[in-house]
Amino acid sequence: MFSVLYFVKHAALPPTLILILLLVGLFLSLTRRRWSGLVFLGLGILLYGCLSMGSTARILVRPLESAYPPLSRDRLPPQGTLVVLGGGVSPLVDFPATDRLGRASLRRALEAVRLYHLMGGPEIVVCGGPGNPFSPVAEAPVLREFLIGAGIPEGKIIVETESRTTFENVERLLIMPLKRPLILITSARHMSRALRVFSAFGEAPTPAPCDFHPLGRPGDPLLYLPSAEAFSASTSALYEYLGIVWYRLLGRILHEPSASTADTAVLPGVLGARTLRRTEQVRLRSEPL
Repeated sequence: MFSVLYFVKHAALPPTLILILLLVGLFLSLTRRRWSGLVFLGLGILLYGCLSMGSTARILVRPLESAYPPLSRDRLPPQGTLVVLGGGVSPLVDFPATDRLGRASLRRALEAVRLYHLMGGPEIVVCGGPGNPFSPVAEAPVLREFLIGAGIPEGKIIVETESRTTFENVERLLIMPLKRPLILITSARHMSRALRVFSAFGEAPTPAPCDFHPLGRPGDPLLYLPSAEAFSASTSALYEYLGIVWYRLLGRILHEPSASTADTAVLPGVLGARTLRRTEQVRLRSEPL
């Protein structure tokens, strides 16, 4: 089921969605349904053009990335645990970690290094199993390799390699005996959804967003020209909006990040059991996103 939903998720988003519209339009235009074909072709071209413009990307990304500012030195907790959520990794094992980590994972790892030195050497938890069901490569070991190469002592790094989704990241993190508060490191556009999942478990980590999309200033004429960067930003924003809607439908997140809870529960794990706070809205199932 995880593999099927993973495939459907990618088919429902650009660029696959645009390609489907164009192919359907081309097929219909070669048959007697020419006008229907032109409609599909027009939709595909229009969608590509809009998502490729920086102005559209700003509209989509800004609500996600403006919710939480970067974590500055004066707001940094004096102690705690850094938590790094994986954001993609290459399955090519012959390359160094710097080349295998995706853009999001690399930016998150760099932010962990920055905060590690500012906090005086706290523990770092790196999360991420094989998020791609068609690739057996886990993300966390590659993040660990990068951090060690960046000078972080091996004994300061905790590796979690079972989770495949944001929900599973949080579910497995909260069975670990970690020093509070948790400082959550993830991409700015992903922070809102991640915090809502934590809130559903009654946890309120300190947000440390990174990997912001610099899309130019308002009024810049280049914002109205198509670019690969804008298309990527638009697509990643749509992915997050879809993820928030999907998690709400599954009852996995609250409408807004909140530390309020209804009751408590104990979740067992490999590292033992720890009392967790949760709400009735949490459902312990595994789906993509």
